[in-house]
Amino acid sequence: MSPQAALQTLARHASAGCPGSEVMDIDRAEQTLSSLLRRVAHLEAALQSAEARAERYRLEADLLREAAIRARAALAHVTH
Repeated sequence: MSPQAALQTLARHASAGCPGSEVMDIDRAEQTLSSLLRRVAHLEAALQSAEARAERYRLEADLLREAAIRARAALAHVTH
């Protein structure tokens, strides 16, 4: 059951006043919340990793850009 479906089921039972199923729905909602929190933690870690890679790529691009400028300057000096 998807997280959205579990929460919708919980809301339906709560609004219908079904006390017998409330405990099961609360358990299911807690499991869903726990699962969502684990997913969020996983996504946050993936985001941090991606941000670190992006920073490394930016630094590498800066170094390559500087090397290209120096190479053009050296080539211009040699050809003139």
